[in-house]
Amino acid sequence: MHISLEKAVDGFIGFMADQVAMIPKMGDRFLGFAALGALKSNPAALVSKVKPWMEMSGILDADGMVNLDSAKAALDMAFANVPKVSYFGFSFTSEDVPVLLAKMQGTQTEVA
Repeated sequence: MHISLEKAVDGFIGFMADQVAMIPKMGDRFLGFAALGALKSNPAALVSKVKPWMEMSGILDADGMVNLDSAKAALDMAFANVPKVSYFGFSFTSEDVPVLLAKMQGTQTEVA
């Protein structure tokens, strides 16, 4: 399945908003949402950092479309070899992959 880069970025921001909503400290939560708001208004700041890697790995095609099957394969292999990654105070595991991809597709998924 292919989706636009814009839709993928919106889904990623939506996924991260769910993570930020769980930050217990109100000040940190505020800053997290502020950062996401800035990214939403200027997604080029995020895209410019990851676009070369996405193109090189086949996740982003020549037409600027995101291949979700390639994204899933990349995340599955990454989490098979590194079961947990922490970044900016968040921890991500393979359980987050279906949720992230569903957000990018604009669909909902049940969280166990």
